[in-house]
Amino acid sequence: MSAPNRTTPSLAPLRERQGRVAEGLVLLEAPPVSELRCHLFEARRLLLVEHRREWDPWLTAHGGFRVPGAAAPRILQHEHDWFVGSIDQLEWFLRIVEEDQHGGNRQALGQYWRLLLEALDRHITDEQRYLLAGILGSAEAGGPPHSPEGG
Repeated sequence: MSAPNRTTPSLAPLRERQGRVAEGLVLLEAPPVSELRCHLFEARRLLLVEHRREWDPWLTAHGGFRVPGAAAPRILQHEHDWFVGSIDQLEWFLRIVEEDQHGGNRQALGQYWRLLLEALDRHITDEQRYLLAGILGSAEAGGPPHSPEGG
């Protein structure tokens, strides 16, 4: 089982761009709905397609391994499923904004977007802990260097 490709575009730039969008919505900035739709499309593509394609096979194969301080691989994989529902929920909020451009609707979209991005921050941090611990590189040689029991 090969490790996730470390050259795959990072989610950090996505998080930074979309953080500005979410914050702007909360502060009642009014970007066009078409721009918001493009941001959601980008999130769906990077987070739900490309990121999952890289990480899910490894997370499935190594669900029992653990790096101290990071969520277990099974939890990280569950979060990938949770992000699908979260992006769907953002699209629902966006449909409300499309129907009624009221500032409160935009703020609700921005607030939910911020919640998703906070969860994404922690998720990215946990995945990076696996990379930094060398777990992923050793996966190509048959598995992480230690089990959850420290063996």
